[in-house]
This record gives sequence, C-alpha cells and structure tokens, in this order.
Amino acid sequence: MRFGIVVDSGCDLDALVNSGAEIGFDKVAIKIEVGDREYADGIHFDPMESILAVEEYKGKTASAAPNVGEWLAAFEKYDRVFAFTITGSLSSSNSNAQVARATALESHPDKKIAVIDTLSTGPEISMKVLKLHEYLCSGMDFEGAHAAIRAYMEKTRLLYMLESVDNLAKNGRISKIEGTLVRVLELRLLGRASAKGTLELLQKCRGKLNICESAIKTMIEDGYAGGKVMISHCLNEILAQQLKRRISERFMGADITVMKAKGLNSYYAERGGVLIGYELV
Repeated sequence: MRFGIVVDSGCDLDALVNSGAEIGFDKVAIKIEVGDREYADGIHFDPMESILAVEEYKGKTASAAPNVGEWLAAFEKYDRVFAFTITGSLSSSNSNAQVARATALESHPDKKIAVIDTLSTGPEISMKVLKLHEYLCSGMDFEGAHAAIRAYMEKTRLLYMLESVDNLAKNGRISKIEGTLVRVLELRLLGRASAKGTLELLQKCRGKLNICESAIKTMIEDGYAGGKVMISHCLNEILAQQLKRRISERFMGADITVMKAKGLNSYYAERGGVLIGYELV
C-alpha cells in the first residue's frame, strides 16, 4: 500500500528526506506565462529565469493552474494520496484537483484521496507537508493521518513581507492604486493569509527593521511561542537571515529554516519578498 504526497507549485519543497519506497512525492506544476513563453514551476525548477523574464517584460503576465489531467496522472501513481493545493481563493488548482479526485475514484474506488485546500502558500504549505510526512513515517494509517493534519492546520499561520506588488496588482489580487503607492512611496507591506485564504494587509512599513519587528510582534500576538518557523524568500537572503536572528534572540532553540522561494511564490512575492510560516502553541 503506497502513500503519495502530491503538491502544486504553492509548495516550495522539491523532495522529502528519508521517505523510503512507501511514501512518494510529486509536484504538479503551476505555469508562469510571460508573453508567448511559459515556465512550468515543477520539481527542481530554477526560478531565476522566470523572475528575470517577468521583470523585463512590459506586457501582462499571469499564472495558470495545473489542469485536471495533470492532477489525475499524479493521483494514479499511488494507493493512498494526500494532495495539498495553494489557496483556492486565488487559484483554480484546488477545484481541478477535486475533479481529478472524483475521476480517479470512479475508476479505482479502492483508492483513498484527500485533496486539502491549504488556504495558504509557500512555507506554510511546506510545514504542513513535512508534518504529514512525519505522521506517515510514524505508521499512521490514512484516516489517522488525515485527521491529524487537519488538526495541525489549525495551528499554523503565514505572514508575507513584500517590497513590490506589481504582479499582484496586474493579476487583480490587490488594487492598482495600492500597487502604485507601494512603488512610489517605497513602502514595505506586511500581511497575512486570512482564515478564508485571501490576502489580508496588516501594515505599511518603512525600513527593513520596522517590518521585521512588526512581523515578530504579529507572530507573538497570534500565539507563537518558539515553535517551528519556515522562511522563504525571493532573492533576499539578508532580510530572511536577519528575521531568523531576531526570532532566535527572543526564542532560544526555535527550529527555524530559511529557504529560497520557487517560481510561483517568487512571481507573486517578487524580488525582495519574504514569506513566513510558523506554528502556534
């Protein structure tokens, strides 16, 4: 009985460590469309090419969700499947995965497939995937792991720190007026993934120190007390490491991982953007 964890490009992970033969991992690519070029953000995709292409292109760019057939092909590899998607409020990836699930179960009613709308992206998805992997490696069955990961999802959050929001504005995720103000006034935006999976703006900050302090304050107000933190960044290792140090100074021994954002999250976070996933008490 083989388990499979399938994600879309909302997750920045490319592999799971020490999975063994019983737990597979697949990524179904979301595409970044730049003029007549398309970049598939799959496993081992280097986002640098798409980042530069988007920055140089003067026309409209977009992202395109994986289709039903792509999800179905991944589901067919495993007997027991957990699929994690980027928030359904911003992408049709989840709805396409749900259709693929129904199609797969029609042909293989003995399969078990859970499609999970993470209501988030980036490092918060990575945390959920790694926790599920931990549950499965401990010997949990499908139902037990499904219940456990649903409970764990109530205890994670996502913050974002953005220096540019041009792509969010172009794709209708925020207003064009907001996008212009951020650029002209050189503001940094601190926001969160809301309980409904939408983008919720919290503060407009000036300076890297201010936004780091505001982010940590928000984490503590949410109930963070030293749990796991995952930080992903788009070409901003300095700010990501600075944030890691400041969290570590307040919470000695906190498990904090810094990683590079892949293509999709780099596309929306843009150059300088930082995403923070964290566990609550």
